[in-house]
Amino acid sequence: MKKLVSILIICVLALNAKGQQPDSLKNKLKVNFGFMLSPQGCLSAENPSNGFTASIPLFVIIPIEKGNLSLAPIYSLTDNAVGGFIQYSFRKLGVYAVGIRNIQCSGLYLGVGAGIPVAQKRASAFIEVGALRGEWDPLIFAGLSIPFTVK
Repeated sequence: MKKLVSILIICVLALNAKGQQPDSLKNKLKVNFGFMLSPQGCLSAENPSNGFTASIPLFVIIPIEKGNLSLAPIYSLTDNAVGGFIQYSFRKLGVYAVGIRNIQCSGLYLGVGAGIPVAQKRASAFIEVGALRGEWDPLIFAGLSIPFTVK
């Protein structure tokens, strides 16, 4: 119960803490901390007849931003996995690469994708293509990334 209350407080603070920054601060290094909820569907390119598999992973993130470039170490609370995420943002599109490794087994996932901001730039709709290292079964993901961060 305490964890749920803490998460709700962080979410409320993150949504209210968004403010306009002067131009002089836009290229400064910014470090945030928070959570990212990512409801998504996955389709195997090897076996598309199996259809979409839905999941809602929850990540702990520490986004480090400077200008249009963002680097975020991530930890998946859902899969007990660690990894990293690097993104470059254009005006209305962000492109990224992600790598994540399960702690309990040796599965390493690598992927690339693109996302567009939605919900007044509070979330991103994305499409991603990736695969587990050593296996030829490309996976196609589509979903939303909803970050809840504080500065």
